[in-house]
Amino acid sequence: MTILLQTFFTLVRCHLVSFSLLTTWHIVSKLKGETYFVYCFW
Repeated sequence: MTILLQTFFTLVRCHLVSFSLLTTWHIVSKLKGETYFVYCFW
């Protein structure tokens, strides 16, 4: 159950970060886009 909670909070954190840095993400999507997704799934 702990793993599920960690996964849930990780997804929420990723969504919050993506929402907060939406404009910045569009600007650096070509440079850090892949790294950003890796960070979310990692």
